[in-house]
Amino acid sequence: MFPHHLPQILDWKTCPPNTGSPCTLKGWTVSENYYDKISIADTGAFANSAREFKAKIMATQAIQKHAGNPNANFDKLDGDKNHC
Repeated sequence: MFPHHLPQILDWKTCPPNTGSPCTLKGWTVSENYYDKISIADTGAFANSAREFKAKIMATQAIQKHAGNPNANFDKLDGDKNHC
């Protein structure tokens, strides 16, 4: 159902661990642009580019678990909060 407001792995698929065969995961990410308000009536008469871009993605731990790593540790994968 559209629109998606939260990131997710499609069909909540989880790959089996250590099978040696490839497993493909497909997922949703969510992005949103923020614009300055130039006029009260937003008619499109003024060119405007986004001043801010926000993205929501799943935690590395969640992706690792879906990829077949049931022991993925949040603190080690995501806890540093310094991915950018």
